[in-house]
Amino acid sequence: MKKLFIALALLLSAAGAKAALFITNNTSCIMVVIINAHDANHGICGLASGRLQLAPGSSAAFNNVATLNTTAPGWQNSQTATTAGGTTVWGWDAAIVTNGGIMWAQIGNTGSCSPTASVITPNACNGNSVTAAWSVLGGNTFIDIN
Repeated sequence: MKKLFIALALLLSAAGAKAALFITNNTSCIMVVIINAHDANHGICGLASGRLQLAPGSSAAFNNVATLNTTAPGWQNSQTATTAGGTTVWGWDAAIVTNGGIMWAQIGNTGSCSPTASVITPNACNGNSVTAAWSVLGGNTFIDIN
């Protein structure tokens, strides 16, 4: 029921969002996500975020790539992003999902630095398999970790 409520809340908020990123950790383990994006000043995967740590059963949302200019985890190397030009020149490209140990799933858009929609990593979370999935719905991007 909790997963259904989180999914419903994200879908309702997505209706009013413009190309937002939603990340959900449905596992019982702490997961770390590094996000890749681009804008008018940085090519595909030209922006890499710091390490976003997600507690079990938690989620994070970012309105656009420029949100990470002032919101943790921020962009690496003191880079800043712009949304000038709109979604035709900026967007979310890929992500690395890890549990800080043996699990490293790279997922993302076709043509990006990690062009895989879904990765299953066996024995990654308390001995259980973890699936990291990348999907785009209505211009919004979703990363689901199950």
